[in-house]
Amino acid sequence: MANGTRYGPRGIRSVATNATLGWCLLVLFWSLAGQASEPSSPMEVVVIGDSEVAIARQGVIERFGEHGWRLARTRRGTLVFRGPSRWMGRLLVSASGDVEARVPALTLSTPQGRAVAYEPGQTLGRPDGATPVRRPGGPRLEDVDVVVRLAGPAKVRAVQSTALAAVAPALRRYREAVFAQHHRRQVDRVLTRLDRLWVDGSALDGGPPLATWSDRRQAVLRFWASRTGTTEGRAMRDAVARWFRAVVMASEHPATAEELDVAEAHAGVPFPAASSAASVLPAPVVPRLPAE
Repeated sequence: MANGTRYGPRGIRSVATNATLGWCLLVLFWSLAGQASEPSSPMEVVVIGDSEVAIARQGVIERFGEHGWRLARTRRGTLVFRGPSRWMGRLLVSASGDVEARVPALTLSTPQGRAVAYEPGQTLGRPDGATPVRRPGGPRLEDVDVVVRLAGPAKVRAVQSTALAAVAPALRRYREAVFAQHHRRQVDRVLTRLDRLWVDGSALDGGPPLATWSDRRQAVLRFWASRTGTTEGRAMRDAVARWFRAVVMASEHPATAEELDVAEAHAGVPFPAASSAASVLPAPVVPRLPAE
């Protein structure tokens, strides 16, 4: 034909190969163009879930197991550990890492080797071999000789204290992980509210919207200054200061020196310097407001 196109078998393969190559080049061009359109500024993204708490929790279980205390059950987030012997009682570790010690009233052992730990309030069988009396729902003992083991509270507490002392480092890591998880979630909620305050003027106390940049800055600074001096309060104060430096001070409407001085006087502590409050938080999209 006039255009020189070949329609034989080799020509069809050539046309198909050229078309495939063209599509590959086009996809590659789109990919490179998409990468070029991404922001070039470096940004670090750290995703922290519940893995730290789960790892620390498993460490507590393993540490208790090394000293003979097995995990009997988990009840509404509380770990229930039993000692090597029934008379040692139980140790309960709550979801927040708090520990509660339980001491049984006494322990009965039958000739069959079955040990039953009775809690206070249960009706116990008579150790003289007579037919035991049991409360409804309690364990049933046959008419056999029963050995009563009485463990003094001091002895039980000493054994439990020894176990807790050995597990103390793991419990401390668990409590720290739970606190860090709670703090991260609380900080996320607060920073979301601060973003809404800065972008559309939503008041932190649910009041009417704040129309001016000055009102919004002062609302954030009042919130920062009102944090307490506890560990959690100081951590929240630092998080708010980092957000303030990354969002407000980097915007077209930064805080004035007078506003920072008032906030510092109310808080009784200096506002963190820019170097110590460096953050990689992305600034929210802020609408245009009339000039102050």
